[in-house]
Amino acid sequence: MSCSGDNELSLELVLGGVLKEAARVNLKMAYAYSRAKCTATKNLATTNTLQREVDATKKKVQDVRKELREVNKNLLTANIHVEELTKEMQEMPSPEQLEANNDTLSREVNELKDKRENLQTLLSKLERDV
Repeated sequence: MSCSGDNELSLELVLGGVLKEAARVNLKMAYAYSRAKCTATKNLATTNTLQREVDATKKKVQDVRKELREVNKNLLTANIHVEELTKEMQEMPSPEQLEANNDTLSREVNELKDKRENLQTLLSKLERDV
């Protein structure tokens, strides 16, 4: 019985050691799981924060693109107006031409005044003769 008792004692000691080791491994696994879960939670929070930032940035980009389209539309309208005014300016006579036209018109006005005076004089003469 002594041999059997020694075997049982050895078996109990081995089993006790195995149980202690299993408990220690379980604690390590629980700790590793806890750390992994904590890391996963932090990663999820970071991912959520980054996603919100990405969404906010996308919204800003959309707003800026909308504003840029409006500015481009206004710029196109302004450019068309500038082209029209430039064309109009190119079609205008030069200052020299305007001055020459003015001189010609002044001479014509003076000639018409002279004709009017002559006609008034003639009319007065005709009225006296009648």
